Amino acid sequence: MAKPRKKASAKDLQPVESLAVDLSIPPWELAGMMRAAGWAEGKQVTADEFADALQRFRSRRVGGGKI
Repeated sequence: MAKPRKKASAKDLQPVESLAVDLSIPPWELAGMMRAAGWAEGKQVTADEFADALQRFRSRRVGGGKI
């Protein structure tokens, strides 16, 4: 069962591109993760949401589609 998410405040949100730079994620991996998650450029998420999406992307089946 998915854990309930608390409402994020505006100060907790960061652009995914900024979070990717902080974690040294290569551009190709960020592009794939964003496509799989259905995120557009400039999408703002919390660091936890980003980490969850990255983990799902890295552990998906090859050719598995959306995460």
